[in-house]
Amino acid sequence: MKLVCLIGLAVLPLLLALPSIGACAVPDEIVYYGAENDRPMVADAWQPELVEIKTDACVYFTIRTPAAGFSIAEREAIVLQRLIEVMSSGKISPVYVDEVRGAPTVYVDKIRIVTVYPQDVAASGAADAWALAEQWADGIRKGLLATAPSTCFGGPPVYTVAIGNQVFFRLTDPMGNATVRARGKEADAALTSIAGNFNPDMVRQAPRADGGIDIIYGCCTTIVTVTPADAKSKGMSVKALADAWVANIKTGLPKVSGALCN
Repeated sequence: MKLVCLIGLAVLPLLLALPSIGACAVPDEIVYYGAENDRPMVADAWQPELVEIKTDACVYFTIRTPAAGFSIAEREAIVLQRLIEVMSSGKISPVYVDEVRGAPTVYVDKIRIVTVYPQDVAASGAADAWALAEQWADGIRKGLLATAPSTCFGGPPVYTVAIGNQVFFRLTDPMGNATVRARGKEADAALTSIAGNFNPDMVRQAPRADGGIDIIYGCCTTIVTVTPADAKSKGMSVKALADAWVANIKTGLPKVSGALCN
């Protein structure tokens, strides 16, 4: 997974000279994809009317409009990448709203997650930008507590199965002799192998004798096995978790398949 970290050192003298702009309210903030010419990898065919920012079946908030020169799909990819960085930090940090260039912006610790623009307010019907930012922050706060890797609470290791910025699911439990990392690497390889000519209708589920469910593509490519341990760690049934992971694969893989082929 390629991570790009842009910290605005080049513009620091300008910001110090113009403190009234309020461009960077959080000292030493970390901004991933912070420049207009630094764009995430998004398939050309992926042009949604709205996107739900979520992990598994837990929706944090919804982006309904382009803003600041970025499309809805690009904003989604940027926010997901930033949330991956939050989850990779190994702890649950405070979620709060601060101001960047006069616009309310949601942070987790020092990581900028998303800025709320007038377009967002108009599309959501919220009372104002600050109210919407607080709503998004609350969704992120509750979502992280519900879905962040167990390592954030001192638990077992976690593997995030993703291609680029697109997260499909997270593994926190071994399976037989396979470690969490080994399971994740196998899932990564399977998804990458089918991304080029992906057909959502070819994803299926196959129940196992041990109570798990294999998620399979076509005749014989096993993407991942949803185990009873996976389901227990998420507080879901095996079938409900399998359905959520299948939905993530069906909707997420087309977003990156075109970019992988370019």
